[in-house]
Amino acid sequence: KIEDAFIKEVKTVFDQCATINKSCIEAVEKNKARIIEWSQVENVAGERYSQLIAHPNWLELTPFNVNTTLPNYSLVINAQRLAFIREFAALQSGETADFTKLLDKDLRFWRTALENTDMLIGKMIAIAAIKNNFLWTNYFLLSLNQNDRAAAIPILVQQPFADEELSIKRAFIGEWIFASNGYNEIEKMYSGKFLEKLNYKLLFKKQDTINGSAAAFQKVIDEQNVSLVEFESTITKKAASEQEDTQYNSFTYYIRNSYNPAGKILLAIAAPAYDDYSVRFKNLEAFRLGLLASIEHMNNESGAGAKYTSPYKTKPFVINQEQRSITVNGLGKDRNAQMIYSY
Repeated sequence: KIEDAFIKEVKTVFDQCATINKSCIEAVEKNKARIIEWSQVENVAGERYSQLIAHPNWLELTPFNVNTTLPNYSLVINAQRLAFIREFAALQSGETADFTKLLDKDLRFWRTALENTDMLIGKMIAIAAIKNNFLWTNYFLLSLNQNDRAAAIPILVQQPFADEELSIKRAFIGEWIFASNGYNEIEKMYSGKFLEKLNYKLLFKKQDTINGSAAAFQKVIDEQNVSLVEFESTITKKAASEQEDTQYNSFTYYIRNSYNPAGKILLAIAAPAYDDYSVRFKNLEAFRLGLLASIEHMNNESGAGAKYTSPYKTKPFVINQEQRSITVNGLGKDRNAQMIYSY
C-alpha cells in the first residue's frame, strides 16, 4: 500500500484529497513544507506513476477469464492522487510549467487508455482518473493570476473527446467475451453428480446463452454507440420506451419459450446492468466543457456570449455566482453524472 510510507501530515492530506475540493487544496497548502520534505526522501510511488503515464500506447494482455486476478486499480488511482498532491505542494509563484506538464501527460495517458481498453472496468478506471485530472486542473488554474493562467492551461483539455474515445463498442465486446468464458465455469459447477448434470443439460444451454448475450450487447451498441450530437435524443427515446422492452420480466415469456430457461434468466439479470455505461462515457465531454467554462468565469469572460456550454440541451450548466461555482449535470441520475467546478 502507498499509505504505508506516509508520515502523519502526508496521510492527513492524502485522506483529505480523496475528494478534490477546496478543503483538499487548503490541506495541501497548510502542509506543503512537510509534503516536500517527505517527497525528497520517499518517492517510489511517484516515480512509478510517472513511468506509467509516460507510456504512449495501451494494450491489454490479460485473458478474459473469470479466474484471472485483476490489477489493483485502486493503487493506480491512489498513485495519481499522490502525484498531484506532491506537485501542487511544490508549486512556486510564476512557475507553472511542471504542473501543466503533469496534467497533460496524465490526461493523454488516460484518454489513450479510455479509447483502447477492451475491458469495461478499464474504461471506468480511465473515466475516474480523467475526472480527477479535471478537478486538479480546475483548482490549479484557480490558484494562478490571470496572466499566468493563460499559459498554464493544459493543451489536451482543450481538445474535444473523439467518438472513438467515448465509444462503448470495444468494452462491450470484451464484456461479451468475459461473460462467455464465465458460462464455461457454470458448466464445470454441474459436471459432478448425475442429477446435477441432467438438470444442467435440461435447463441451461450454453451456446444459446452466449448467442443471446451477443445479441443483447449488439442491441445496446447499435442503439447507443452514436455521436454526441445524437446521443441525448437517443437516451431520451430509450427512457420513454423502457416499459415496452420487458420481455424477460414476463412469466408467460418463459412458458412460451421453455428452451434454455436458466440462460434466459441469466440474460435478464445481466441486461439492465449495462444500460448506463454509455452515459458515463459520453458525459466526459460535458465535464470537459464545464471545466473550460469555469476558466472563462475565472477570466471574467462569461455571459451571453459564453464560448463553452453544455452539449446537452436539457442539462445547461448551473452557475452559482454567490458560491462561484459551475455545476455540470450530465445525463443519468447517480452521483457520477455531476461535477462541480469553482471559479
